[in-house]
Amino acid sequence: MGKSLRIKIVFIMLLLIVLLMTVVSVFLIYGVQNFYNNEFYVQMSGVFADEEFIHALRQGASGNMALDSMQNVMSAYAGQLGVDLGDRNYYILDGQTGQNLASSDTEAGAAVEITANILLAMTGRPGYDSNITDKYMDVAVPIQGDNGQSYIIYILDNKDNVRQLNKQIFSIIAEAAAVGIVITAGVSLFISGTMLQPIKGMTKASQSMAKGDFSRKIEVQSDDEIGILADNFNDMASQLENMLDKLRQEETLRREFVANVSHELRTPVTSIRSYAE
Repeated sequence: MGKSLRIKIVFIMLLLIVLLMTVVSVFLIYGVQNFYNNEFYVQMSGVFADEEFIHALRQGASGNMALDSMQNVMSAYAGQLGVDLGDRNYYILDGQTGQNLASSDTEAGAAVEITANILLAMTGRPGYDSNITDKYMDVAVPIQGDNGQSYIIYILDNKDNVRQLNKQIFSIIAEAAAVGIVITAGVSLFISGTMLQPIKGMTKASQSMAKGDFSRKIEVQSDDEIGILADNFNDMASQLENMLDKLRQEETLRREFVANVSHELRTPVTSIRSYAE
């Protein structure tokens, strides 16, 4: 029983560590994603709020070489937009169909997935809607040229940086959890052994009491509930031992009384028997 209870205590401690590390990892990963998501939209809002940037795009959209002019403007503002030609790219889309006309991403091809923000920009309104559960972050801003031609400036971030960071966080947490499990196992074994020592003593003492030996006592080394229980067990054993001693004394007195009565009645009974004979 002692070993099984000790294993249960260790198992509970390990389970608590696993649950704690799981909760920490979830909060950290969610926090990183939320922070990165907020930073992206704050950065995009700040850049697209620049009147010179929007004016340059509209002016470029009005010229004969609209795409080249708009690409030059986007390249000039690539640093402020965080475009790194890897995780984050810009696209110049047709304002009516959403077709990809030009892009900083040379490996993506011509097709661009029509997202909710692009659909919103096709109606003439900027799209800044975000969902932290999506695998990407995007912004779509409509640009209207003086010649009536409409375009959409589309910024797409595939969140590869976030995923890589989350992988590193998860790896660190997993290593910390492994070390924590080893330490927790050792500490819980030591603590459980200390906690269960009085219980083991009570088990052995109860076994001795079942055989009639009430002299065995438990060493009380703490003032907690287990220590109080062990102290009460010692008191109970002392009381039972005193009761047993009294019973033995009473049994001895009973035997002596019966012996004395038998001795005292022997002579009268002999006389009566003789007289009767």
